[in-house]
Parts: sequence; structure tokens; C-alpha cells
Amino acid sequence: MIRAGRDSDALAVLDRAVALNGTFAQAHNNRGIALARLGRAALAIAAFERALQLDPGNAEAALILATSPTTQVTRIARPLPSTACSPRSRRTPMR
Repeated sequence: MIRAGRDSDALAVLDRAVALNGTFAQAHNNRGIALARLGRAALAIAAFERALQLDPGNAEAALILATSPTTQVTRIARPLPSTACSPRSRRTPMR
């Protein structure tokens, strides 16, 4: 849902996932992404902090929090380019 730009829908699902299992670090991380894209920076930062508490090896949350959280959250809030989710965008170019 996040990749499809349905951030509000994703947030509702992730809120439910966190309510059912508050120790699910990836749900907190993804919740942070959805919150950031919805412009809710303070809540996004809290979600990334919780994800990192639960999973200290969570590189994505650690990177976001280590490199000026507000700046990173603002960067996440920008929509992905339409090719970002395309399988072709992940292929190595042929030479």
C-alpha cells in the first residue's frame, strides 16, 4: 500500500498490526514511513525509534534516525518516482 501511494490505508493496517503485536519491529518501521509521507514527522520519528528499540539491527530506522531525523523524514515524505516500484528499475542494464 505504501508503494502504491495509499499511505492512509497503509497507516490504518499498520496501526492494527502494532495493536495486535507491539513487538513487530518492521510494522513500526513501515508505520514510520507512512507517517512521514503523510507529513506527521514527530510521530514518524517515534515509530522509527520504537522499531530500532525492538530491532537494533534495523538499518533503515538507524540510518533515518542517525542522519538528522527531521531531514530524513522530510525526504521520505516525497513520493517515489513511478519507476521505483517497477521490476525493470531493479534490473542491471544490458551493455
